Amino acid sequence: MSRAQVFIPLLKQYGNVDILISSHDHDITLSHPVKFRINGLGFTFGKNGGINYWKSFWRFKLIRFFIDMYQFPLNDYDVVINDFEPLTAWLCKLKKKKIVSLSHHSSYQSKLAPRPIKTDWFNEKVLKYHSPCNAYYSFHFKSYDANIFTPIIRDEITNAIVKNNGNILVYLPSYSSENLIPLFEKIQNKRFDIFCKHTSKNFAVKNIDVHCISEKEYINKLLNCEGVICNAGFETPAEAMYLGKKLLCVPMKGQYEQQCNAAALKQLGVLIVDKLDSNFDGIVKNWLLNSNIVQEKYPNQNQEIIDKVIAEFKLK
Repeated sequence: MSRAQVFIPLLKQYGNVDILISSHDHDITLSHPVKFRINGLGFTFGKNGGINYWKSFWRFKLIRFFIDMYQFPLNDYDVVINDFEPLTAWLCKLKKKKIVSLSHHSSYQSKLAPRPIKTDWFNEKVLKYHSPCNAYYSFHFKSYDANIFTPIIRDEITNAIVKNNGNILVYLPSYSSENLIPLFEKIQNKRFDIFCKHTSKNFAVKNIDVHCISEKEYINKLLNCEGVICNAGFETPAEAMYLGKKLLCVPMKGQYEQQCNAAALKQLGVLIVDKLDSNFDGIVKNWLLNSNIVQEKYPNQNQEIIDKVIAEFKLK
């Protein structure tokens, strides 16, 4: 969603742009009209560090997916650009229409993108075949291969004034506040801002402020914090490193893509913690005192990337 915010205005240079969102679990609201909203194949976050498989299965409607695929007006479009979205990817494959990927996940089409020591055969196949495209333009923490670009940093980050108020931003959406508060209240000499998907109101407990998901408030806390504790996703670690914030990542359980991201982050020098347990407060205290800041000043390659993508369709 944050990449879309950057790329949609650039794509509008070439023609009319319609947007399809295939998801039910995202935190960013696009500032552009969305023409199509479908259920897709997304997962739902749990409260104990992983995915809520039962809720994910309940929200995934296979028959609805195929109806949406059948009804989608693919012939109305000259260009289809995909960010790990299965409906348009498989529809284009079935109808032999060209589609180009513009995503982080597609970086794992390359064997040069970092993996954990123990790879997972099944999940490697999921990454490969989830959203098949004709060409791949990808994003990762480093340019590990041809057509793998460094992260796209949104304007709200690149144009902002960065400060350090000493607070720690915590964004672990696969954990509930009930699971997180007992861990962080042990670290009494530091204030934590926890953003939680599982709460409907803001509240404070001792040295902890718990926040509902709010993009504006999240960006404010990110710009002004000392460090970030988050899952091993892609955008949040990339933005934290771009801003020069201390970074600690906890990969989601059962999420192979996050295990791969964690392997890449570890190579860069970011501290990776596999689980939250009784030792976690000690790890955080040591991280606060002794960890080095991993900073990455990613260049703006946005127009170059879009030019390459559009060139795939041989449009002038």
